[in-house]
Amino acid sequence: SDNPETKVPQEAGLDDLNWGSLEGRSIADLSSRWSDFSIEAVIGDGTDRNCISVSGVETRYACTERIAETMNRLASDRKNIGRRILISAHSSISWFIENAIKDDPRDYSEIDNASLTVLVYKDGKWEIEDYNDTQYSTMRERLKAY
Repeated sequence: SDNPETKVPQEAGLDDLNWGSLEGRSIADLSSRWSDFSIEAVIGDGTDRNCISVSGVETRYACTERIAETMNRLASDRKNIGRRILISAHSSISWFIENAIKDDPRDYSEIDNASLTVLVYKDGKWEIEDYNDTQYSTMRERLKAY
């Protein structure tokens, strides 16, 4: 925004996966220490609500649920109805998108850095209007379409 008065609130519910004691370590480092290391073994595959990470890391299921609760709260909050909300987030938001758009056969498992995805919340459901768009010269230019 050009308005210096614009405040940018932070939503803890949209934080990236909490890696706990593994925070900041690279996949290569973890793989070299443990030959049987896999992301799924640490965070689960996102389908098991009872998954408990062996290393105390937040599970993919828990992270996705946290993000979904926050997104649904923001979308249904009376003060936000009819308004646009810009969210800048890490790639774990793609897990929420994958789960929220279950009837859509497209693959929503990957999201590029600095891409633009437009979600619409209508009648208690999420719809994808645009996904993983990187074809713009500036974000301001791209957002003018919305």
